[in-house]
Amino acid sequence: MTAQHTVVPKFSAIDRALRRFLVVSGSGQGMRFYDPLTQRQLTIHNIVNWVNELINTDESAGWQELSHKRWRALLPQAEYRPNEKPVFALEPGLFVRNIWAAPDVVPDEKGDPTFFISFLDHAIGKEDREYVIKWLAWQYQRPLEKPHTGLYLFGAQGTGKSTIAHILEKVFGATAVMRIADQSKLGSMSNVDIWSRTMLIVEEVEVSIQDKLSNTIKSFMGTSYVDADRKHEHFGSYFIPANLIMLSNNPPTMLEKDDRRWYVKEIAPQSDPERYFKNFYHWLERYGYRAIAHLLATTDISDMGLSDRPRWTEEKAMACDMATKQDVLDVQQMIEEANGCVFTADYFKDVCSGNRLLHIANDVGLKVVNLTTISGKARAKAKGFTEAECKRLFVRSEVKLFQDAQSNNSWVAMWSNRLQPLADVRATTWQ
Repeated sequence: MTAQHTVVPKFSAIDRALRRFLVVSGSGQGMRFYDPLTQRQLTIHNIVNWVNELINTDESAGWQELSHKRWRALLPQAEYRPNEKPVFALEPGLFVRNIWAAPDVVPDEKGDPTFFISFLDHAIGKEDREYVIKWLAWQYQRPLEKPHTGLYLFGAQGTGKSTIAHILEKVFGATAVMRIADQSKLGSMSNVDIWSRTMLIVEEVEVSIQDKLSNTIKSFMGTSYVDADRKHEHFGSYFIPANLIMLSNNPPTMLEKDDRRWYVKEIAPQSDPERYFKNFYHWLERYGYRAIAHLLATTDISDMGLSDRPRWTEEKAMACDMATKQDVLDVQQMIEEANGCVFTADYFKDVCSGNRLLHIANDVGLKVVNLTTISGKARAKAKGFTEAECKRLFVRSEVKLFQDAQSNNSWVAMWSNRLQPLADVRATTWQ
């Protein structure tokens, strides 16, 4: 536990112990400590031995003497704070262990990043390369300032997706990057832990727009703090600084028409991937990682902002059209086969959320009607509908809703040249 040292007086040895170790729990002989240098848990008897090794004389210390000293106390929950010490003070007297550790790779200004840049130029193109490098440089230079955007990179085997993940893990450091094999863990009870690093990389992604997971991903990307459950803990607010990178063999299918979060790009394959990546990794191991670290550390990001939209790409346009087409077709089919002309959002819940339905209403031939607005009253309700449903009805575009003065101002619909009570034209069955 100790290396060669100069014999010191007992008071000096104890002072060194007080500055190095932090008490975690317990009292008396049951006290347990944390050593930031070795990241080990120690007992008070370990501390006594450490102190007495420094003294190395007959003037030894005992556990009773040390247990009554004013030790710094360590909070039970560790935090992620890039560029802070292994143990740092949240405020005077409140010390916390840092999950983050400095990466082994140190930026080298003499390193030449040309190989990495040429790889990106071939993989995604020069213009997109500049955007991606700036996006990564933002995470490197400002790891706790989350821009709420993500990268979705897709391509066939041999395009270098895993290589990109490997490079980022080396350059940012293992504690700064969380890599998971697929998206399933994003919906687990411990998902706040997965999002607690600088970067979250998900490999082999398959996410459907109808999947509830896509809404979870969207909400976690759009904020730096989230109120959520955590395994073995109470519901609370958690810091989720991670920026998301998804890697897949296929284009995304979870984008909405007006998506403002994702940068989407297909990666072009190398003509001879085995030979190319053999040379690439050889360069990385020699000085490539350090060169990339320096590139990200010195790239000018002054023209970027937290609210900037991702760069638009042809791949994203196609992905948005793909995603929109499927749910539009599903809703249109349900409308055509329905036994009515007035719908509530709940009618389409199996294929489309209520908020999504608002966005595509015009595309599927629906209009959104608020009976309160039509009636001019603070509250309006139609027979067969709840008051909340009456504030957001989805009606076929050609249908007119109004109150019939000849029927005690009851709500009616003009559909197929017939005047019918609103409750009678509510769609209740999908054929």
